[in-house]
Amino acid sequence: MKKIIICVFMLFGNFIFTSHLCAQTQPTNEIKQREILAILKKQCDESSFELAGDIVDQNNKPLQNVQLTIAFHRVLNPQQPESKKITTTVNEHFSVKQVGFTSVVLSFQKNGYFSEKLAFSTLGTNAVNKNFAKKDFKIIMREIGENARLKKKSSSFRLNLQNMDLSIFQMDKFEVNKKINANELAHKNDYMRLVVSTDSNNNVIRKKEKDARGIYQPESLHLTMFSKNDQDGFIIARGITDISYLTIAPRIGYNTKQIPCVFDNTSRPIFFFYRYGNFYGKGYIDSASITKRGDINAPLTLFQNTVSGDRNLRSKDRR
Repeated sequence: MKKIIICVFMLFGNFIFTSHLCAQTQPTNEIKQREILAILKKQCDESSFELAGDIVDQNNKPLQNVQLTIAFHRVLNPQQPESKKITTTVNEHFSVKQVGFTSVVLSFQKNGYFSEKLAFSTLGTNAVNKNFAKKDFKIIMREIGENARLKKKSSSFRLNLQNMDLSIFQMDKFEVNKKINANELAHKNDYMRLVVSTDSNNNVIRKKEKDARGIYQPESLHLTMFSKNDQDGFIIARGITDISYLTIAPRIGYNTKQIPCVFDNTSRPIFFFYRYGNFYGKGYIDSASITKRGDINAPLTLFQNTVSGDRNLRSKDRR
């Protein structure tokens, strides 16, 4: 009988020890998961939006029958983000009020007009206040008007600093020659290309300090137009955030042959008008990038009216 009691006690004691060990080694990720969910719920509970304003055209005239789409978003569970979308028709004025969501996107649409958008979040580095209220918005919707007969060309302009292979845009053909050597340009006319600053020995002048990737960038980089006509050139459109704002090309004033380019992917594109002979166009060039092998790439987009002398550059394109 004594042996039996001892065995039972030992087995029972081992069972208690094992159970206690399992309780101590319970996965900590479950605890962390509960903490994360509690934080997410608190963020949503404390978040609210109250937005209102007027909707007008470019002449400050109130607009009727504007379709407003409101998209709310929140994350109560990282594996199941939640969204709520409402579409309604508003006249002259809009008003939105919502609690429990951490971001909102308002989209305004009307036939014959460019759409407009507002977006806000109570989270992240660009967060607004947790209780965001603004009731004096003025949404200006621009009429599209009669679209011009435009042709479009988008390409990544290239320049290799080691062998000077490069891309050129041939304006007479409205096409990109993606690979040509700089030595061949003596026989070319009427083109655009990337140009870097060089010294008297034709060596590339570079910045004195390396960038974040340890590369010495060229001291300057320009999109340059080469044309036999002195009246051909660019007009930089300053303060523009969208290519659709460039609607009518100026008749004269194309005095610059160069547009500065930047190596900064956080900057906005540079927008411009251009003139080639009796043809007018518009375009934009995005931030350039450079590799350790000296390959420079700068995305370029051009629109040109196909009708000689027509300065209308209206289109539905946005950027």
